[in-house]
Amino acid sequence: MAVSTNSIIHFTSELDNLLGILTEGFKVKYCLERLESHRRFLHMAVPMISFCDIPFSTFQNHISAYGSYGIGLSKDWAGYHGINPVLYLSKGSDINKLIFEFIETGLKKKTKADLNSMAFIKKNDCLCEKL
Repeated sequence: MAVSTNSIIHFTSELDNLLGILTEGFKVKYCLERLESHRRFLHMAVPMISFCDIPFSTFQNHISAYGSYGIGLSKDWAGYHGINPVLYLSKGSDINKLIFEFIETGLKKKTKADLNSMAFIKKNDCLCEKL
């Protein structure tokens, strides 16, 4: 079984959303995220458009959570345009801890550049709440 596909896919739950993307392009949405590390929590609204590169054999669970309509883009095209699939974080993982510290540092410095990476990162165990 392949670990990922040759494409990145954006899923949506409504046909009207899909048609809107085709006519007007992708729109950034803010998602409420809660990051946890060492019993500390950060809550933030993160601007994002989520793309995944999960194997086709695992689509059913993803479709149940994010919707049955999707647009696929080749990874070559996406890479050329600066688009990456989302990075899913597992609670307690080393990368989760590292990113948590990175974000805390960015918040203390109040620099936008340090926080932009959050647009590419999602927690593995929850859906975001769209604003």
